[in-house]
Amino acid sequence: MRGETSALYVWYTYRWLIERYPYALKSGCGIEKLQLETARRINMALATCQALQPC
Repeated sequence: MRGETSALYVWYTYRWLIERYPYALKSGCGIEKLQLETARRINMALATCQALQPC
């Protein structure tokens, strides 16, 4: 039971990152403003935005 609780805690700590990712794409990269219509273009925009993000 304790190991399961620890694992759940670790996954819960990722929640902040998971919630911040779409926010960063919307506010920092303006991904919604691009209004891309094909999956290929969306993937290219995401790859570019991720490459430009500071570490």
